[in-house]
Amino acid sequence: MSQTLSPAEAVKAATEARKPWDETARKGEEIASNFVRDGLKMVVLLNSGAALAMPAVTAFIGFDAAAKAALVYPMGIFIVGVIAGLLASVTAYLAMCFHIEASRADAVLTEHQALQFFRGTFDTTASKDGTATRAATRDRWWKGYSRLRGLGLILFGAALLAFVGGALWVFLLAMRK
Repeated sequence: MSQTLSPAEAVKAATEARKPWDETARKGEEIASNFVRDGLKMVVLLNSGAALAMPAVTAFIGFDAAAKAALVYPMGIFIVGVIAGLLASVTAYLAMCFHIEASRADAVLTEHQALQFFRGTFDTTASKDGTATRAATRDRWWKGYSRLRGLGLILFGAALLAFVGGALWVFLLAMRK
């Protein structure tokens, strides 16, 4: 004997089925955002600390005038690293916002499709009922998220590379002395 659900019950059943997945996804997003936030703070602090420590390094090692003039380059590299780290932080925040909106669009689309399925009007290509429009909106949010995430990773890599490059430059100047 089959049981027929009303549209409201169908949406409620679809929502209840998504709850464990939503909770797991929310925990994963929280862990990922904490990791990204802490990693970006580390890179910005490394670069800014290195840039601020440059006068102390020159006084401690006792660089000559030519070496002190050459320290302008790693100083600039560290400043570029700070800027790249800050831009990566903003990009990571925007990517998180896009991810949240994409997840909401997924939930709306899933509930809409479940409602259509139980009504017997399920059609993914029909734009008159909004399925195609909702799917296109969801796809735009996911594409924006993936592009921002890629840009954030590039900026994070640039900030980390700036710290390593600047530190290597200072090390080589110290070895030359």
